[in-house]
Amino acid sequence: MKGSATVVRGGCAPYGTDDVSDDVTQDSALIFAKRLRVIMSTCDVAAVWVESGEPCAWQYVKRNGETPVVDRRTMHH
Repeated sequence: MKGSATVVRGGCAPYGTDDVSDDVTQDSALIFAKRLRVIMSTCDVAAVWVESGEPCAWQYVKRNGETPVVDRRTMHH
């Protein structure tokens, strides 16, 4: 993260800045993991790692019918 988030109530930050920043980082990691789990369980595999044979990209079908290939990097954006 590039900075700290602060929740201010009545002019003071009751939770501090670092604690809130850590929570935001942890929440974003959990959201990513949840999205990855859904995509891995519902989308067709588009590519696998040569070394292990594990999936590394999936075909994601959008509501408008488009089917882009997504991987861990594209889910971060």
